[in-house]
Amino acid sequence: MVKDPGEFTNLASDSRYSARKLALKTQLPKINRKPVPGSARRILIYQDGVASWEGEDIDPNESIPD
Repeated sequence: MVKDPGEFTNLASDSRYSARKLALKTQLPKINRKPVPGSARRILIYQDGVASWEGEDIDPNESIPD
């Protein structure tokens, strides 16, 4: 956090973290399921190549909001 307080540096390709990535991968679900109706908001899901935020599809051509 001290060297990258905004966490802008993507460390995914850094080989020093390979073992940690493998450990985290074991915790991912084997099958993605839709959120339970009435569950907490602010949910981002991908289904059939479409991103949906809080139940509304995101236009892939839309700019990223500030």
